[in-house]
This record gives sequence, structure tokens and C-alpha cells, in this order.
Amino acid sequence: MTNGSRILIKNSLGRDFLGRDGGGLNINGNGANRSEGGSYVVTGGSFYVAYDPSFNAAVTTPTNGASNGDEMLSYFTLADPTLNSFNPINKNGERYEYQVANASPDGNKYVFAPAAKVTFRLNDGNATFADGTGKDKVRDTVRGYGLGFVAGTSDVGTPVDAAGVKFLGWFYKDASGTERAFDFSTTEFDADTDVYAKWESKTVACHNGNGVNYIQSIAASEGSATALSYEDVVEALPEFAVAGKTFEKWTATSGALSDELAAGSALAFTGDATQVDVCAQFDTDIYRVAFSANGGTFGADSVFRKNPDIFTIEADPALGGEIAVVTRGVAYNQKLSEVLGSFARGQITPTAAAAVKTGLKLGNDTYWFTNAAGTEGNTHFQDMFGGWVPGANPTFTAGATYCLAWTPDANTPVMDFETELPADLWG
Repeated sequence: MTNGSRILIKNSLGRDFLGRDGGGLNINGNGANRSEGGSYVVTGGSFYVAYDPSFNAAVTTPTNGASNGDEMLSYFTLADPTLNSFNPINKNGERYEYQVANASPDGNKYVFAPAAKVTFRLNDGNATFADGTGKDKVRDTVRGYGLGFVAGTSDVGTPVDAAGVKFLGWFYKDASGTERAFDFSTTEFDADTDVYAKWESKTVACHNGNGVNYIQSIAASEGSATALSYEDVVEALPEFAVAGKTFEKWTATSGALSDELAAGSALAFTGDATQVDVCAQFDTDIYRVAFSANGGTFGADSVFRKNPDIFTIEADPALGGEIAVVTRGVAYNQKLSEVLGSFARGQITPTAAAAVKTGLKLGNDTYWFTNAAGTEGNTHFQDMFGGWVPGANPTFTAGATYCLAWTPDANTPVMDFETELPADLWG
């Protein structure tokens, strides 16, 4: 639909029930069944819907069609409901016409269009926004237009530095890398853009190598600054820490082999330089993933003994017996299948472990457990029921040990003995 207004049928949650497939409208669905070649294309019109981008977005979110790059669109309310059309920029960098002559029943115009994300950064660890907060602020608008083009994008205002450093204004860099002053009323955004605060100061920029920076402002008259400790930076900006990694040292460049800059050392501003960069270097945390015989030992036919390039069998210091450790270890957010490589995780079954424990038999030949009692975290790595229930492929954010469960073996003979020990208890 390229013009006019559309009211969509909603369910009890207020989400639309109108979609579009290759043959036209589909009232019975809740969007596009893309797995069967369906599509949901919007290049015009006002959509009076309760749209939630976090709810089944792959189905309920329209695109702008193949000629415009077929990208997923964002939902906006136009600030000026008198507009009959506008021209957003598609992912190919080209403008296309979006007609919206008729408003929705409430008088507003609600459109699906490509988005430009604008992130405001203070660039000063001592500064706060006008509302007293210090975290980056994100505003969205229709790509190709300013923030005021859509409703709900208020100006972030003038930030304040706690030490009284003068704010010089908001700036951004255009596609050519040229720095330009930002103006809420006139600046238009053709792409996702960082808008940063500038201060009448020198700065120490601490980089974590993962897209998070902590900026320390220094008086413009100073010739040097003192390097902060990693703990100080993380206390001021918790997201500076990198999950799954341990801080090693500061360096002057991004190379891990660069000389260390010790916390408390002097950082000189040489020549006309107004910024010193400090890079955090991290060691990757490696977690231990293991399969315990839970007091038993692995036999010669054990899957762990037959694959010594994958597993290392050790004495289990916690439960006794033996434990098979994944030799490579796992990194943060790494899946078991990634660590095992070509070795299929479905081979790791209690039966294939071929373990024995005197007087006991396997308590469960399907599941491993995360506690020795065999009551928690039951996990199977092999597919079950013909593949209808796939085997677990856990993602690790810490070490993990999977244990076999044991139960008394009724076939083990019980032998009772009585004897006397002569002794003179009274001396």
C-alpha cells in the first residue's frame, strides 16, 4: 500500500494480526512467513498498530522491498502530521518516496522507514548530561532526516563537567571524516552516527578494545596527567570491563607487545597534542570443562580414553576416581561443539564413558548431572527420539563439570564377617 491509512486487527496483546505474503494480504497470520518465501513490504501509508520490535520481529517487521535493499524497517511517528510524503534513504544510499497522504484515526501518521541511530557520548568521565545521567544516550530518526523529524526525540541539552571544564558543543564526523557541529534543529543523518561532546580541556582516552572508552578530562593548561588504575576506570565505568577476559596491563598503543604503562605513571602531552591514548590489554579467560566418573574410573573402551587428543584423564581431586577434562579448555561464550571440533558431542554419553565403580552401577545411562548426587542439571549431549530432541550444546561463561550418577548394584554380593580381637583393655 503506498497511500492512505490502514488499521490492523489486533490480538489481546494489542499486536497486529495483519501480514502480507507473496499473494497479498494474510489476515490469519501475524506478519510475513519468510521461511516459506512470504514478504511484508511497506513503502507508504500510516500504520495504526501496537508494534513491539522485541516481539517476533522477524515476522511482524516489514521491509522496504528488493529495490530498496529489502532491509528491516523501524516504526516512527512523524512529528509533522501534515506531511503528505517524505524521502528516506535506503541501505543502498538512495532516497525513495514514501507517500502518507492520510493520517490514522487519532490524527497522527505512523510509518515504517529505515532508521539512523544517533549515539551521544560525553567524552568526559567527569561529565553528566543535563538530566544528571552519565551513560550514552541513543536517539533514532528516519534515515536522511534530523532528530526532530520524528516524535519523541528530545534534545539531550547541555552537559556539565563536575570540575567546571567548559563545554564547547556537540560534534560529529560526516562520511568524509570532516568534523561538523551538531544542531538538533538542522543536522540530518544519512547513517548511524556518534555525536560527541567537546570540552576546553586535554583528555586521557582509555580504550578497552571492545568499543568502550573512558575519557578523563584534564585542565587545558596541564602538561601531563596521571595514569589511572584499571580498578578506578571500571569503578567509574563498569561496562569498561570485558566479560571473559582478565586485565593484564595498560599500553600506549593497541599492540599487546607494547611497553606497559603503570598506574600512577605520568602521561605527557607532547607538542600540540591534547589527547593521550591508553589501551587496556587483556588475557582471555580459559574455563575448565570436564566429565567426572564421580568416584569411578574409566575403562579401556571409554570414549575419553579412545580420544586422547580431545580429553585428558586426571585424578578427580573433588570426587575421587577419574575425571576427563577437555584439553583445550573453553573461552567465554564458546559452545561445546566449537571446542570439540570434528568430534561429535553426541558421543559423550554415560554408557560410552565405560566407567566402573565398585559395588555400584550407572544410575542413569542417558543423562549427566551437575552435582555428584545426580539430582541437578540433568544434561544429554546426544540427540534423542530420532532427532526431535537435540543434544545439549551449552555455551560456557564459566567452568563446568558433568558427573555420572551411580546407584547400588543389587547383584554385588554382600559379605558380613565377625571376629574377635583379643585385648587387655585394663592394662
